[in-house]
Formats: sequence, structure tokens, C-alpha cells
Amino acid sequence: MSQRVRVVQFGMGPIGLALAKEVLASPELELIGVVDRSAGLAGRPLGELLGPEAHRLPKVVPNLGDLPLPPQPRVVLHATGSRLEEVAPQLEEILSLRCHCVSSCEELSFPYLRHAELGRRLDDLAKSAGVGLVGAGVNPGFALDLLPAVLATACRRVDRVEASRSVEVTRRREPLHLKVGLGMTLDAYRTKEKATGGMGHVGLAESAALLGSALGWRVDQVTEFSEPLVTQHEITIGQHTLVPGTVQGTRTRATLLDDGKERVSLQVTIAAAVGREEDRIVLEGDPRLELVIPGGIPGDSATASILASLARRIVAVPPGLHSVLTLPVVPPGPPRLL
Repeated sequence: MSQRVRVVQFGMGPIGLALAKEVLASPELELIGVVDRSAGLAGRPLGELLGPEAHRLPKVVPNLGDLPLPPQPRVVLHATGSRLEEVAPQLEEILSLRCHCVSSCEELSFPYLRHAELGRRLDDLAKSAGVGLVGAGVNPGFALDLLPAVLATACRRVDRVEASRSVEVTRRREPLHLKVGLGMTLDAYRTKEKATGGMGHVGLAESAALLGSALGWRVDQVTEFSEPLVTQHEITIGQHTLVPGTVQGTRTRATLLDDGKERVSLQVTIAAAVGREEDRIVLEGDPRLELVIPGGIPGDSATASILASLARRIVAVPPGLHSVLTLPVVPPGPPRLL
């Protein structure tokens, strides 16, 4: 595209902050404002949050409609929550104002698995507004679904996919510590699990369904479950000390069955003392392929890079609700002669 894509950042938690900085650093994107309804953020100058390069931008506003929206192309980068039903009113507001939207909401990556009716409603709203909508991130949206799907194009036949991701949580942001129960007693973990509807990684079942659909398998049954990992002996990592009996993290597993056969098996472990961080993908078929990424794909920075890249792509696709499978894998651009 010859024109810079105008971007509004919606949500200024750790991911939203990283996204805003990513947009500011991109020559192809232009940050035009930030939306956050938190009492401590609404009304603050962006220069205080993002540095001197943002001092001329409007202050943080509580509603998207409070910003003077310029002509297209304009995209809202949305990063406020993982559960689709909770963030749906925000997405509806964004679409009603005729803004393309790229969201980090995990359940939006394949909404038809758990929220089919809501997914169809968002699709209809996006089409009527003439804009695109997609949910993405490192996972779901890349590491355990899009990446193995692309790798499968090098196979004559794929019979089964097994993929895993191991994350050392003590090196990650505080909200992720809370999400996996780091340092909690087992009773406190169970109480929070019941109150919030689940602990650990969100969206692994969506990844399994997304990958299955990419490989042409019927989604007969998708299962997902998480379990706490309990410390057996004292662990000290940096400033974190865990005593025996407390939770060191969560392991989440998801499987997809097609005609009674397990086609997809995914696992994400987010915990303290995981040992070796890595992403691993194994395709059983002809030929058998195995891809290992030592150290793993860095979740926060890679999510910001992926969503910023999608902001450039979403404006060039037909209106409606998309997945990472229906968008160009790389941003469109003019051919370059070497």
C-alpha cells in the first residue's frame, strides 16, 4: 500500500502498550489515538505512556467515538480480554464505527467452536460496515496452528499433528502469572478456576479447530483441559520463591478427533522451572517433519509484531470475520528486484 494505515490502540495493558509502541516504530502505520476505560489511564497524555514521539497525539480516551476518526484505511488494534462474550460489545462498537479490527482475543481466532451465533453476528456486522475483523496472536493464530498448517504444505500427506509450547512464566508479564496461578495454594487455584471459568492458556481448543480446518479434517470433537502443576520442592528463580505444595503454573492440552481418530494433539505448559523453553511441531505423514524452535517464540513481542503486521493486511481483504487462514500470510507489497 502507498498510504499509511491509521491505527487506534484499544486497551493499554502490557500487550496494548507493546502494540502502541510497535505502531509508532512502523513506517507503514500511523498511531492516531488510544482508547482505554481504566480510571488510571483515561485522560492521560500519551507522551507519558509512550515517550516523546507520542506527545502530539490526543490524550487517552474512554470511548472510540471520542476520537476524531480520519478517512480509511483505519484499523483498531484491540487488546482487552481473552473471552469473546466479554469483549463482544467492544468489538461491536469498533465495527459499527466502520473500523477494521485486529484483536488479541483468543476465542475470536475461531469463534465458531464455542460461540457460533456470536461469530455469525460479528461477521454480519463487519460485512454491513464494509470492514474486516480477525483474532490472532502467537497462539492461537501462529505457533500451534498457522505455522504447522504452512509446514504441512511440504507434505504429500499428513496423518496427525502433535505440537507443544513450553514457557518460563517467571520471565513474563504479571497478568500471565495470575492466569496460570503462579504461587497460589491449590485451594486458591481451584477457587479462582471456578470463579473465572478456567485457568491457564486460553484458546488452545481454537488452535486445534483452526489447524484441523486448515488440513481438511472434520471437527467431530475438540477437547480441552487444564491442570495445575504443583511444586514438589522449593524453587527459586530470580525474585520468585515457591514452597512445596504451591502452584508453579498450568499445563493445558487440546485434541481434535476426526471420525474417531486423534488428528491433532496440542499442549501448552506455562510454569516456573519448565526447564527448556521451546516450541515443537511434529507432522506425522509423508514425509514426517519435525520443527523445533529453541527458546520458543517470545509471546509478548511476537504478538505485537503479528498484530501490527495484520493491521496492514486486514485493509486489503473482503469485509467480514476472518481467521489467519483467510488473510495473506505476508503483507502485500510491490515486487522488488534484487
